Amino acid sequence: MAWPKTVYRFVRLGPLGLGAISVAILALGYYLQVAQNDRDGLKVAALAAGPPASVAIEQFNRDRDMTQLREVVVQAQPVRELAQRLTLHKNAGDDHVFMLPLVATGSSTETDIVGIAYFPSATDAFDDITPALLMTGMIGFGGVGSMINYNGELGGMGQWDELTAEFFADAGLIMPANAVIVWPYMEGRDVALAPAAAGELTIFGLLSKIAGVIGLLALAKLVFTNKPDEVPEAPEIADVPPIPVEMPVTKAMPLWKQRSGFLDDSATELSQDFELAPIEPADIEPDVLDPTHDSSGLREPRRWFGVRKVLIGLVGGMFVLGLVSTVSDLIAKSTPVETVAVQSFEELLAEGVAAAIIPDADPDRHWTDIDVSFVAEWVVAKWLLALSGDTDALMTLLMIGGSIFAVSIMVPMYLMVRRSLLPRTRIGGMGLS
Repeated sequence: MAWPKTVYRFVRLGPLGLGAISVAILALGYYLQVAQNDRDGLKVAALAAGPPASVAIEQFNRDRDMTQLREVVVQAQPVRELAQRLTLHKNAGDDHVFMLPLVATGSSTETDIVGIAYFPSATDAFDDITPALLMTGMIGFGGVGSMINYNGELGGMGQWDELTAEFFADAGLIMPANAVIVWPYMEGRDVALAPAAAGELTIFGLLSKIAGVIGLLALAKLVFTNKPDEVPEAPEIADVPPIPVEMPVTKAMPLWKQRSGFLDDSATELSQDFELAPIEPADIEPDVLDPTHDSSGLREPRRWFGVRKVLIGLVGGMFVLGLVSTVSDLIAKSTPVETVAVQSFEELLAEGVAAAIIPDADPDRHWTDIDVSFVAEWVVAKWLLALSGDTDALMTLLMIGGSIFAVSIMVPMYLMVRRSLLPRTRIGGMGLS
């Protein structure tokens, strides 16, 4: 399969590439969350305003009868004799939908189809497509059968285009060119248009977690990646050309004449068989105390895992947390949806006392000023709940305190062990020791 290679190549990316991907995912999550917040605002407004007016399917106009949420209420007659169960086979699992052709309100012919209603099903048995569901919105009878107001979302056939076309061709029906495709609200309008409840995982929350994991991977690659130590090359010694030296060679003569120092001219002739011996350069050991000498080979190899890199990782992590907090604050300001959480009396009292103790942040603060007042209020509220005997609050504070204590113990131990394991090089009276 191709996805293992893709994952392998992704993990093999450098810190800069992973960091860029993390920022891009975070920006995408922010954009999608703002769009979702706007959509939730439209849902709240739609629930307050009520459903749009019902319109006959043959008189339906998209620009006039469809809301910003693509909500419609169309009046039509379903042709139950032509209803069909469609199943689309996929590698990840099968999809099922119940297709119900629709005819005009004044039609008395079952083949005069002008629209289609699709009801998604969770199983191949279509147990959730009940007669009561199919009769939802019934207002009377027409020339073909029941007259029903279908309240749902206006959409398209999507992945069911080919199967629907095959069914129409097999049944000898004409596929309408501008068919009205409606996906009714199977669980009701209130459920379909309900905004996200408090505590649910948001789009930004999900993508920020993914971006955080990728960002931590990038920081880990930046901090903990080991690079091969650079071994300095030995300096090259230039070859010294041999110096030709001619030594006088004497001929045989009496010993007394050799000792007297008086030599004949004939005795000073150079030997023709004399061979010049090259003078090898002296292998002189370099003086390590010479300031001009390159002593890089005596230095300790550069370590790619040290306190500086750990501090870089901690600062980077704090920066990412601050960025996420800032973006979350901006998203909270942009959402018009108000959610209500069920809290106990003790929690409400603790939050009220904490809000009275901790001053609120300036609403006109600069966008770079992170609002941490809610963190302080949360800590104070947890302390008050813990003092009142709340077990969950007490365990939360103990976990936070234990984590801080563990970090305060482990960091000095790490520094002490690192200092003891480092090789020490000092210069004494006899040189390096």
